[in-house]
Amino acid sequence: MIEERFIHIETKVAHQEALIEELNTVLYQQQLAIDQIQKTLTAFIKQYKVLEKSTQDILGPADQKPPHY
Repeated sequence: MIEERFIHIETKVAHQEALIEELNTVLYQQQLAIDQIQKTLTAFIKQYKVLEKSTQDILGPADQKPPHY
């Protein structure tokens, strides 16, 4: 009886260890994806600011909508 309980507990622990390792792998992959998304977003923001500045230099007040729009 006691030996069966130990086997049952050891089996549960082994499954939990495997699950924790699998979750750790998924979490690591998600962090890599988040890091890549942050780099891409930072590059887009820089590119947007440059484009916005160059557009403001080109466009004059005649090209802008009146404030009541």
